[in-house]
Amino acid sequence: MSTVSSLDVATRFAQVGDLTTAKTTSTNDFVGTLPHAPSTTLSTVTANGDQNPYGVAKVPRGFLVTNYNGSSNLQGTGTTLQKVFLNGRTKTWYKAPKGFALSGAIGVLSKGFVFVGSVPTTDGTAATVKPGSLIVLNRNGQAIANLKNPKLLDGPWGMTVNDHGNSAQVFISNVLNGTITRLDLVIRNGAPDITKATTVASGYTTQASASALVLGPAGLAFDAKTNVLYVASTADNAIYAVAGAGGEQDCTHSDPRCGSNQAMSGTGTLLVRNDGYLQGPIGLAFTPRGNLLVTNGDAVDANPSRPSLLLEYTTAGKYVNSISLDSAQGAAFGLAIKTVGNQFWLATVNDVTNTLDIRKAARRCSPADPSGC
Repeated sequence: MSTVSSLDVATRFAQVGDLTTAKTTSTNDFVGTLPHAPSTTLSTVTANGDQNPYGVAKVPRGFLVTNYNGSSNLQGTGTTLQKVFLNGRTKTWYKAPKGFALSGAIGVLSKGFVFVGSVPTTDGTAATVKPGSLIVLNRNGQAIANLKNPKLLDGPWGMTVNDHGNSAQVFISNVLNGTITRLDLVIRNGAPDITKATTVASGYTTQASASALVLGPAGLAFDAKTNVLYVASTADNAIYAVAGAGGEQDCTHSDPRCGSNQAMSGTGTLLVRNDGYLQGPIGLAFTPRGNLLVTNGDAVDANPSRPSLLLEYTTAGKYVNSISLDSAQGAAFGLAIKTVGNQFWLATVNDVTNTLDIRKAARRCSPADPSGC
């Protein structure tokens, strides 16, 4: 697929109404600083025809994007990671063997290792979906491990990392059994060595979907300062906060399990559900000032007048603002933010156009409030 032209982009977004009239006035409003239409739109289709981008993660000089569908457009048959460079160039960075399918679960460590989930099917339907695995790649795009565990890795669908350089925690949402797994690891002999695997949350609703294959826990965002993991649960149409998800570390959350090694049970604290804005939340990330960014996949409570929303909430679950990422429903999925010079670049995958859309916002900061820097 060639790059979508500026005329195509303008046409798509001209159909979308103003969604900001009900916003909450806030100096921390990140969505309000974004342009409605992307400034850059680049194809994520690889040379072998893989399509349907799901996950995206920032890397040096650009972003990595997973493709979940193969050239036949069957869900659960895509095997490629596409690298999108800041200068607009793209290339296939990794291709998994046949029988794998790269999901929205992708995380990158500062040491250069990339973790990516695989949730394959044989015919593009939920009837043949498999638990899959977690692939570990080095900085050169070479697979060095393929992790399997039918309980702890049961449909790895979303991911976030808590990176400390020589050690890290990798959080994975499992779309097939409705749980969240935490992998603790150290870098030993030049490779990740997993020292502990723990279920930190469970009980999220899972179900088959004709349009989205499967619905369940998806996007994750971890706040290391408070030791709280935020979960976008698509089928529940909700956002949850899981206290103590990072295990034994200092934190300030009121939950008594915070700062202990006690594994969490249950879904955590419900922050927001069925509020009229959430429509099957799927992607999740933090804004530069600590609010939550959520993408709607439109697989639950879809509203044609509010398609493919990008939503912003406080970590207490208060709605801040929203914009539509596309005039079509079901376009939004993964998202990532990268600092480039004096700008923030928000990258969102577009499942409808098979592109990575980039919106740029100026970095707002001052000595009194460096959080926007």
